[in-house]
Amino acid sequence: LHSIARRLSGSIDVIYIDPPYYFNKTKSSDSFAYNSNFKLSTWLTFMKNRLEIARELLSDTGVIFISMNEDGNSHLKLLCNDIFLVDNFIDNFIWRKTGQQQNNGKNTVQIVENILCYSKNNNGTNINKVSIESRKGIAEYRYIEKEGVHKGKKYRVNPIQDHSLGKHIFTIEHKITKEKISINSRIKEIDLWELDKKNMVYWGDGKKSTLPQKKKYLDSNNGVLVSNLIENIYNENSNNDLFSLFNIKNVFEYSKPKELINYLVEISSNKNSVVLDFFAGSGTTAHSVFSLNKEDNGNRKFILLEQMDYIENITAERIKRSMIKDGYEDSFIYMEMKESNIKELKNQIKSSKNKEELISLINDNFNNGYFINIDNK
Repeated sequence: LHSIARRLSGSIDVIYIDPPYYFNKTKSSDSFAYNSNFKLSTWLTFMKNRLEIARELLSDTGVIFISMNEDGNSHLKLLCNDIFLVDNFIDNFIWRKTGQQQNNGKNTVQIVENILCYSKNNNGTNINKVSIESRKGIAEYRYIEKEGVHKGKKYRVNPIQDHSLGKHIFTIEHKITKEKISINSRIKEIDLWELDKKNMVYWGDGKKSTLPQKKKYLDSNNGVLVSNLIENIYNENSNNDLFSLFNIKNVFEYSKPKELINYLVEISSNKNSVVLDFFAGSGTTAHSVFSLNKEDNGNRKFILLEQMDYIENITAERIKRSMIKDGYEDSFIYMEMKESNIKELKNQIKSSKNKEELISLINDNFNNGYFINIDNK
């Protein structure tokens, strides 16, 4: 992270990370192969060091998403408030991670996960609006008008009744149930029927409904705000993604589904954004960037960092295979950090007697994997 920050400070538009956070329990295996038994203070230091560089890397309008279970979310939020500042908190997205019936908790069933989102500078437009159809968690927009001037458009319904502000009380016959109902409303009875003439009142779907509701149509042309509830994307999909590429079960445990990262990148990027994931794992973020680029003809770029040995035979291999499978014609560069005796190299540079010797030394070590800044005269 420090190495890329020297060149890329202020140029990353989206960061997504899924860090290790198992400090409350002992796990028999750990998909990251990091220390899975963190002390809380050690874990907070581990995260602090990385998040401080992440903030430096973010562009002025950039955002970071951090997946986190409930046992670490409150601690992480306090840390992020300190690093990114409270005013730059965007939201805590709640992701329903499974559609299966489970019984996996001690006291409650764990079916959701947190995704904290912060910006470098919260200007109110860091998260893109989306079409109604692609919005996740849209239970409140499930009505579709079938007739009238708003035919085919999505709308939500707001109760006519409002006890706290009501000034008009009257009794009417419900148009669907034919029962007498009393309404304590902000609108007059005559206004209710005027709305009804314009097909702006929702009376229900034939089932018992105690109150008429006013239809409020959404302008899908300009998009709608995203919901902080993410539904209909399930963890089970990640296993299917990996199996389709490797034809092996359980290639990588606890990988996030591609559709989830697709959605997060879509709502926070433009077609030329740079996306960073410094806990790369199985490479889901890269797979998502390719997938999203193909979908909208984008030119997003990704940077993945991973310190574990599986990066070559799982992470990088997944990226190659996904490009082939999806017919995505592009390229990526794979590099490894070389362990170096920096003192010896510095001494050789200092003892160089002329320009040619120095250039030769630099060229030799560049080929061996070193990065040397030669801007300094």
